[in-house]
Amino acid sequence: MKTIKILILAISIFVACSFYAGESAAADWIAVAATHWKDGGGTAHSAIGYSGVRHSEEEARATALDACNSSGGVGCKMLGAWDSGCIYITSGGSSDKAGYGAGASAAEALSNCRGEGLVCKQPVGGCIE
Repeated sequence: MKTIKILILAISIFVACSFYAGESAAADWIAVAATHWKDGGGTAHSAIGYSGVRHSEEEARATALDACNSSGGVGCKMLGAWDSGCIYITSGGSSDKAGYGAGASAAEALSNCRGEGLVCKQPVGGCIE
């Protein structure tokens, strides 16, 4: 639950900064999706998806969801799509839980993930200028 609150805070800050930067004339978009769940045996898992740069918001969202689902995600959900700024996301786990962290940089995403006591993977993500 704490991971989700941190993720929502990070995304909210990112969106607020993007809003105050003004409208972007860029036609390119990036998006992220994620999930965490426990299997029938009680083992915790997490999965993430990053779209890469796409030419529409819809394409970015669909690609991020597909990437999350393709990595084995169960119940992947969109975390957001952006036409300016940066977003990075990582997933991780420990002996009894799994989760993810996001941020405006790879270091911030890792810090948010590790702050939950997880061993985290290399973040994926990028920027739209």
